[in-house]
Amino acid sequence: MNVEWKLFSGGAAFAALVGGLYWFVSYEHAGTTMLIFSGAALLLVAGYLVLVGTRTGERPSDRGDADPGDEAALYGPHDAEYFPPSSVWPFVAAAGAVVLGFGMVFGLGVASLGVLLLGVAITGYAGEANAKP
Repeated sequence: MNVEWKLFSGGAAFAALVGGLYWFVSYEHAGTTMLIFSGAALLLVAGYLVLVGTRTGERPSDRGDADPGDEAALYGPHDAEYFPPSSVWPFVAAAGAVVLGFGMVFGLGVASLGVLLLGVAITGYAGEANAKP
């Protein structure tokens, strides 16, 4: 996962740099906040990829001397990756995010419902992902 986490870390550094420059040029709060949070989100993905990379070890695509057939030899012809089956939980998570966004406009009650929906969706999807295929 070397290439992936470096790519997302570079994007996070770029967003932080642009956010800082944007602040000193414009002194505008909303754009600066969005750029900083974009960098934080990219850094979160980079951290996740580092964590997954330490669990899975080095892949053939991480080595410079690897052949194109090394990945297929490692995983077999049909078991390259595990993909979870069709699920309703991403839809529930998206609905929770939308309700949470509305809650930021309409009040704490609506935001609480959005947080509850997101919690249920994350719990359901994590439970489904841990189930044996």
